[in-house]
Amino acid sequence: MPGFEDRQSAASSRSALVWHTEHADKDCPPDFLVIACLRNPDGVGTRVSRPIMRELDKEDVCCLTTPTAFEFMSRAASALPIGVWEQGRLRYDPVYCRPRSALAARALQQLADAVERSALIAPQAPGCALIIPNRHTVHAREGFHARYDGTDRWLLRTMIRAD
Repeated sequence: MPGFEDRQSAASSRSALVWHTEHADKDCPPDFLVIACLRNPDGVGTRVSRPIMRELDKEDVCCLTTPTAFEFMSRAASALPIGVWEQGRLRYDPVYCRPRSALAARALQQLADAVERSALIAPQAPGCALIIPNRHTVHAREGFHARYDGTDRWLLRTMIRAD
């Protein structure tokens, strides 16, 4: 979207979207994210990663499960205390998540390292849909140069709750 190229949002293009789970800062984030590719002439893939939590130190996992160790800066309200690893659900968005201590910062960095170790690129071709289990898998996107001529990458994003 013109004017949003360098923002950290789905409307951007030049700016890479950093690793995150969808709506990590919300009370009820979706269980699944479906990204359907309608057009992708440049073959820009979606980065996905399912970090292996058992590889982290027990102290880091304990910290990641502590809601008071982090705060998520919500766009709609004030900071929300939410555990990053909460009842088997990963809530990861370093853009909006603030560690409240050095221990929490270290745990978040260990998680970031685990995300990178498990990373891969899922190709996105027209007619294909990528189903991401939002409870365990983070996703990201590399930046690309939009042409604004009606031929740019076009993905349809759908969020699903499994209630």
